[in-house]
Amino acid sequence: MTKSECRTAFLAKRKLISTAEINAFSAQIIELLTNNFDLSSKVVSLFLPIESKNEINTFLLLELKEQLNVQFALPVANFETNAMTHYLFESLEQLQKNSYDIPEPTFGKVIPENEIDVVIVPLLCVDKNGYRVGYGKGFYDRFLTQCKATCQFIGLSLFEPIDELDDASENDVPLHFCVTPTQVHSF
Repeated sequence: MTKSECRTAFLAKRKLISTAEINAFSAQIIELLTNNFDLSSKVVSLFLPIESKNEINTFLLLELKEQLNVQFALPVANFETNAMTHYLFESLEQLQKNSYDIPEPTFGKVIPENEIDVVIVPLLCVDKNGYRVGYGKGFYDRFLTQCKATCQFIGLSLFEPIDELDDASENDVPLHFCVTPTQVHSF
């Protein structure tokens, strides 16, 4: 399948999932993530869900901030430059939905890319080589190339990996891992 075909197919598949199922799958994914990766004392880039698109509820991970002893850096997308700036998460009062229905911090301490240890990456689907399909704007591929060499890229997916993306390119940055409701995939 091509990225475009995957984007269409997996957006349609996600629309069929109920809110109760999204919440159950999200809890399973967050449990597998926290049981398999040591996030303690790390700075973790964390996307927040577009609820209208049935994205994984990553607010569940934010709720574990103190217990995990982790600092979360939340991205703000600039749609004019296609760049992202990360802000340290301190409280829910920082958050406001942008015009795309994405919860983003409106203020806070900027966290440079070289201080981020782990990136939790959103996706629609991923292949068995770690290449992901997002919404097609390239925000994450550009951002991941700016991270330090030791940074781990962990995707979260409601679905198991497909065999292969037919049109993965040299501009696509593969994930190191992907967590689904049932397992952790390593690439």
